[in-house]
Amino acid sequence: MARISVVLGAVVVFLCTSFASARMYFLPDYQNGAYLKRVNDKSHADNSVFTPDLRSCADYSGFLSATDKGNMDCSIVKTFPDVGTCYSGCVCNSATYPYTSANCEHELKGGTCTDTTGKIHYERCYNPCDGLIDNDCGSYRCEVTYASEGCSSKCKTCFTDTCDYPENADFPLKADCEYGCDTQGTIDGCSTKCYVCRTCVPNDCSAYTLSKCPDNGVCDSCEIGCGDSTVKYKFAQCNLGFYDKDNFICGNQLCNWSLQ
Repeated sequence: MARISVVLGAVVVFLCTSFASARMYFLPDYQNGAYLKRVNDKSHADNSVFTPDLRSCADYSGFLSATDKGNMDCSIVKTFPDVGTCYSGCVCNSATYPYTSANCEHELKGGTCTDTTGKIHYERCYNPCDGLIDNDCGSYRCEVTYASEGCSSKCKTCFTDTCDYPENADFPLKADCEYGCDTQGTIDGCSTKCYVCRTCVPNDCSAYTLSKCPDNGVCDSCEIGCGDSTVKYKFAQCNLGFYDKDNFICGNQLCNWSLQ
């Protein structure tokens, strides 16, 4: 019969027979590997090289490896002889990583911690509006917000005149109209601009101070023109039989004579 033993990388073969003395042969390592391959061939139908199953922390229910635990704090730390240190009872520290997409409406920033459900917790909930001064514009509108800083809900500078509003930008200034404004009126509270400048020279009616001619009076008239149909009057005299009593009132001559 024969007996086979493996000793320190070499195979020692003992051959024993009933009529011969035992002999010992040493096989070098390269033959040793080939021998082990033949042994494995007998136990693996696919001729694969035998390797023992490698275990991990996941093989122990509820335990994580150091890589899987990441930044979580773990209440249980155990060392298993075949895999090393494993962790259980792991959660993200709510003081260090207090924010998730559920409680932050702004940008999540800073360090992260992924819990056992896959949810990511963050160190910071960054609100770009924090610390920015929101100017009170009173009756005026905001001119510039902090949009470039990521905060469009707060005002950086205010308009100080409604004439500067964008919708009024193209209207001419009254002072720039050579012949005055053709269309009068208030432009969104702006008193220094008009809709359209006049393009003709209006009549000078400055000497015509009356808006109407007095009863029984005779007046000279002046129409401003250039699109303005307003007529002004200047008193000339009373009609026949009346006289200029006062304030351009023409009274009845006979009646007023008897009262004098």
